[in-house]
Amino acid sequence: MTKTIGIWIGVFVATFAVLFLLVKYSAPKPEQAEYPEVSVIAASDHIRGNPDAKVRLIEYGDFQCPGCGQAEPFLQQLTKDYGDKLAFVYRDFPLPSHKHAERAARYAEAADLQGKYWEMHDAIFAGQNEWSGKADADPIFRGYAETIKLDMTKLQQDIESEVVKNNVEDDKKGATKFNVNSTPTFFLNTKKIQPSNYDEFKALIDRALSS
Repeated sequence: MTKTIGIWIGVFVATFAVLFLLVKYSAPKPEQAEYPEVSVIAASDHIRGNPDAKVRLIEYGDFQCPGCGQAEPFLQQLTKDYGDKLAFVYRDFPLPSHKHAERAARYAEAADLQGKYWEMHDAIFAGQNEWSGKADADPIFRGYAETIKLDMTKLQQDIESEVVKNNVEDDKKGATKFNVNSTPTFFLNTKKIQPSNYDEFKALIDRALSS
């Protein structure tokens, strides 16, 4: 009797395990969600690499987000490794919980008006640990601007301008449209993806290039 019960328990556990795996691997995955319009390049987009590349990697990021900061080194490496085969697009999605994120986004957008978006973008991310915990991050952002030789008078005017504010807001509206609710959120062409390291990004990009 005990042996029979044991056999039935074993059958039940095995059946449950098979059903669990079938549900897990057959259910739609978040990274497979498609958004046809997300890879359309706007005039205000910031692009590293080739804007006409077959493969477009889009990030909705927050300059104060630790995860975005951790992803930054291998995102830069990907743009170097793939060259003209890849377009990397960074869009702003400053989270309300990060008090300096909106300001950081504005500094980068203002730098763009002087043709130095990526220099400011890189400086802000590189110094994330330096300014994130400060009560006032503006003096540090201004220091980055001076280092990359921006016109400081124009910069201060542009940070408060409607053009800069609207550029950040437009990115945020787009993020909402594509169901972005956290950072970093990535899309590869039209699909939302969830890689966590360089190799996972590379595997997805290689697959997209070969398709």
